[in-house]
Amino acid sequence: MSPSHTDVSRRWWIAALAVAATWVLAILMSVRPLTSPDLGYHLAYGETFLDTGRIVDSNGFLYTLPRQSADRPTPGPGCWYDAEGRYRFPNANWLSQVVMASVHRIFGVVGLCVLQSALVAAIFGLVLWTMRRINVPYALASAGLLLTVLTAHIRFTLRPELFSYLLLMLQLTLLLNRRISWRTVVALIGLQLLFVNFHSYFLLGLGLTGAFWLDRLLPSLWPKMLRRPTIRQSGTPRTETFLLTFALAGQLIMCFVNPWTWRLAVLPIQTLVYLHVHDIAGSQIAFGGHPWSHIGELFHPFSGEFAHITATWCYRLLLVVAVIGGVAAVIRRQWGILLIIAGTAAVSLSMRRNIATAAFFVTPLALSACTVAWQGTWEKLPRGLRRNFPWIFSLIVALSAVSFGLGVVSQRFYFAERSPVRFGTGLDRLHLPIKAAEWINEQAPPGPIWSDFTSSSNFYYFTEPHRPVPILTNTWAYPPNILQRVLDISSGQRPLTEAAKRYGFDTVAVRVDRTTAPLVALLTKDSDWQIGYLDARHIVFTRTIPSSGAITSENLDVAAYIQAVGASDPVRGFALHLAGLTLYHLGWDNAAIEVFAAATAATPSYHEAWSMQGVCLAQRGQRQLRQTGHLDDLRQAARCFAKALEIKPDYQPARTNLAMAQEQLRKHAR
Repeated sequence: MSPSHTDVSRRWWIAALAVAATWVLAILMSVRPLTSPDLGYHLAYGETFLDTGRIVDSNGFLYTLPRQSADRPTPGPGCWYDAEGRYRFPNANWLSQVVMASVHRIFGVVGLCVLQSALVAAIFGLVLWTMRRINVPYALASAGLLLTVLTAHIRFTLRPELFSYLLLMLQLTLLLNRRISWRTVVALIGLQLLFVNFHSYFLLGLGLTGAFWLDRLLPSLWPKMLRRPTIRQSGTPRTETFLLTFALAGQLIMCFVNPWTWRLAVLPIQTLVYLHVHDIAGSQIAFGGHPWSHIGELFHPFSGEFAHITATWCYRLLLVVAVIGGVAAVIRRQWGILLIIAGTAAVSLSMRRNIATAAFFVTPLALSACTVAWQGTWEKLPRGLRRNFPWIFSLIVALSAVSFGLGVVSQRFYFAERSPVRFGTGLDRLHLPIKAAEWINEQAPPGPIWSDFTSSSNFYYFTEPHRPVPILTNTWAYPPNILQRVLDISSGQRPLTEAAKRYGFDTVAVRVDRTTAPLVALLTKDSDWQIGYLDARHIVFTRTIPSSGAITSENLDVAAYIQAVGASDPVRGFALHLAGLTLYHLGWDNAAIEVFAAATAATPSYHEAWSMQGVCLAQRGQRQLRQTGHLDDLRQAARCFAKALEIKPDYQPARTNLAMAQEQLRKHAR
C-alpha cells in the first residue's frame, strides 16, 4: 500500500472519503455534555486568577485540615507546608484552567463544549497530518485514524490533558520535519514553555525530543551497527544532533519556568515514585488500600470493569500494531521511532488514563515504519491486488466509521457499553449535581456542606452564592489522610456524626455509587437526618428541615419521580436504572421495583435492570414469605432473573440469584 500505488488510484476519492469519515467520527465523539467531576474545580481555579490576577496554591476553605502542626496529615507528592503553616501545592494545570474559565466567562457552557470539540478536531487533524508527512498512504492512514479514535475517545472529556495531547502532537509534527532548523528549535522550546504550565505530562515533551536526539546521536557512535541503510540527504546528522541538543537543553530549562520553579519541574517524577511506592494502580476499587486506589483512571488498562469495552479491545489491537511497528523500526534502524513506540506503549500499560497518549503516537509512527520496511514486499504482490486492495480496504474503513458515527449520534454505541457519555452539548444533568445544587441554593442551609470525594468540586461550584471551592479537591494536591477520612465515612468505617460534630455541618450532599452506598444506608436509618432532595444519582440529607418536609418511602411520588428521571438522559432506561439503584441503596424496595420495571419497559434488553428488579422483588419476597407465607414476589423475582439470562446468558449475578430464588421456591413449595 505504498503511496505510489494507493494515491494515484482512480478510486482515490474512496480513500479520501475514509479519512474524512474517521475524522468526522472523532469530532462526533467529542460532541458530548460536560460531565467531568473536576469541572467545578477547574473553573473555580481559573476564575480566581481572572478575578484577582493571582495564581493560587493554597486555600483556607479546606476546613478538615487541622490547624495544629502536630495533627497535620502528611502532604501528597509535591505538596508542602509553608512557614505560615499553609498547605500548598504546585498546580501543573493552572494555565489550562485559566483558558477554560475565560471561555466559560465569555461564551458560557456552549463555549466550553465548542472548545472540547475544537481541541479534539485539531488533535486528529495533526495525527492525520503527521501520518501523511511520514508517507503513510491514505488508505492505511484512515484505518490508523479509526483505531486511534476508538482507543482514545474515553479521554475526550474537557480536562487539561486535552491541551497536553494537542501540544504533544505539535511537538511531534516539528520533530518529524525533513530538516531540523533553528526555527524548529525555537518552536520546540516555546511549546515546552506552554506545556509546563498547561499540564503535568510535560516530561513527555522532553522524552519526544530526547528520542529524536538519540536517533541522530547513536548512529554516529556505532555507525556499523546502528546507521540506517540509506542516509538522509537533508541536513547532516551531526548538525541535527547539535540542534536537538540545544532544543533539549532549552526544553529542560523551560520546565523550571513556572510559578513554582523546581517544585513543579519535579512534580511528575515525585508522583510516579509515589504511585510505585504505594502500589496504587490496581484492577478494582480497593477498600482498605491507599485512598488513590479508588480512582478508576489509575487502574491497569485491562482491569475488570473496563476489560470488554470497545476502547480496550482497540487498545489490544494497538499493542499488536506497536509490536509490528517496533520490529519494522528495527529493520529500518529508525531508533527514534522505536523509542517513542516502546516508551508510550510502556507508559500506557502502567495505567488506563495513558492509553490515549499511546494511541496518538503509536499509530502514526508504527504505520510509517511498516510502510517503509515492507514497501518492497508490497511491490512484489500481483498488480491487480495492489491496485484494488487499497480502495476496498478504504471502503471498509469508511463504512465502519459511518456505522460507529450513527451509533454515537443515536446513543446506541454509548449505551451498549453502559457508558455515561452521551452525544449532545451542555451540562450532563444526570451525572453532575446541578439540580441538587439548585435545591441547596433555594433552601440556603447554614454552615458547611459535607460532600463525597467524586462530587465535591461540582457541588461547591454550582451552589450560589459560590462557596469557596476547595482547590484541594484536585487529587494530586489533596492530603491523602484527609481523603482517606472522606472515604472511610462514605464506606461506613468512620461515623459521620463524629465529623459533623467536629466540623459543624448539617447538610450532606452525595452522589450514590458503590463507595457512598454504606453512608446512604446509615443516614436513611438515622432519624436525625432527613432527605431534602432526591434524583437519579444525588441525595441531599439535612438536619435543617422538619420531618414533615422530608422525602420518605411513604410520600415519594414514584410516577413523578420516574417522569423526572426519565427526562434527565437521552437513554431513558439508563437513567431509570441508576435511579432504581439509588432507591435500592435507600432500602425502598417498593419504589425501586416500580422504577426498575419502568427501566425495562423503556429498554427491554437492559439485562442489569431485569436482574436488579429481581433482587428487589426477592428482598420483598423474603418479607412476604415471613409475614404471609406467599411466594408471589419470589416467583416474579425468578422470572426477572431468567429474563436477564435470556438476554445475556453469561451474566453471573442473575445466574447466582436465580439459583437462590429457585432453591427458596423448592424449599417452601413442599
